[in-house]
Amino acid sequence: MNNALWATVPILLALVLGLGLGQYVNNQYRNYVSRCVEGLVWVLLFSLGVEFGSVLGNPELAARSLLVGITFALVCTFATWLLIHLFTATSDRVATFKPTDLLSSLVAGLKSCTVTLSIVTLGAIYAHFPFDWITLQIWNPTLGDMICVLVFLVGIELAKMKLGRNLFTVRSITVPLITVVGTLSGRLLAAWIVDEPLEIGLVLASGFGWMSLSSAMVSETLGESYGSMVLIADLLRELLAITLLYICGMKAPLACIGATGVTSLDSTLPIVRVTCPEEVIPYAVVSGLILTVVSPLLIAFFLTL
Repeated sequence: MNNALWATVPILLALVLGLGLGQYVNNQYRNYVSRCVEGLVWVLLFSLGVEFGSVLGNPELAARSLLVGITFALVCTFATWLLIHLFTATSDRVATFKPTDLLSSLVAGLKSCTVTLSIVTLGAIYAHFPFDWITLQIWNPTLGDMICVLVFLVGIELAKMKLGRNLFTVRSITVPLITVVGTLSGRLLAAWIVDEPLEIGLVLASGFGWMSLSSAMVSETLGESYGSMVLIADLLRELLAITLLYICGMKAPLACIGATGVTSLDSTLPIVRVTCPEEVIPYAVVSGLILTVVSPLLIAFFLTL
């Protein structure tokens, strides 16, 4: 238990430092931070693509990664959606968005997933056709280093958000709490289906859609095969969440927000704006914010069990 607690210290320290420094960073420098976050995420995804490419070299390992990743994505996403819907069921709503807004948000969501897949694919290609001169001339930090830097920069970004106390109501906090319970409960069934240890199931389910961070943390500790599983699971979770938002965002908005996990704070937020009632948008921000803080801490903790 002590080892598990100590494992969260670097992540928590990076987050606290980022939140503290973010209070004194002006808007101009925050824009630079946002660009750095985007660039670092791309580097992480490329590195994970290299590892994923190595996994693809082994057909059995690749098939296993796909099976486990898809199973966890399906079970954990729908378990979360169902549990939140049961606790926060709302009456049917009439859609108020415009078709043009719906189409543009759909394109934006798919574009985000396409960019992610493209960068991972480039990394996988590089794994099979490496350029030695690139490796020699570029300093390669460890995944652990990049993870701490990413969490630190995210902390600076979160510090700029001006959230009033009225946003943190019992109802808004309920969404991320049930998301955690639903996701981690779903991993019991998913782990049983694919015959993985429950401890591994906890790790695989704790990314909540934050594919770049979760897969990097898991790869560093458990190896590239499990890192690939998490990458597949979190990427598919985002695609499933986007689908759910368009199908029943107006009828079950809070359940759909819970299904998006951490992405309700960034990549899926524009989709939430046009597929859900306007009054639940603050819930998406609060849920994404809380899960962004909780996810790396849970992963670091569960990796040491």
